[in-house]
Amino acid sequence: MRQYKRLALNTFWFTIGNIGSKSIGFLMLPIFTRYLLPADYGRLEVLNTTISLLMPVVSLQLIEAIFRFAVESRSDVDRSRKVLTTSLVFMLWTFFLFL
Repeated sequence: MRQYKRLALNTFWFTIGNIGSKSIGFLMLPIFTRYLLPADYGRLEVLNTTISLLMPVVSLQLIEAIFRFAVESRSDVDRSRKVLTTSLVFMLWTFFLFL
């Protein structure tokens, strides 16, 4: 029963964060439309789309893999440390490669 309560609480906070980030974007829309020309807004949208397409390639979705591994192997600290260190080094390497 305690796990279900924890799951519900985590789901609630995840939902609040998701709605919050979408709300900020929605509230910023009048500011964008007032100060950006249509051509500038188009360039910003192309940049945003490019980043959205490249993000899975650059990060290789390592964040999801790290979370999954952390849940599965809580008892093996040495193995967890190796995976986290390797993932961090790899993400930094790919970040500087694509920079």
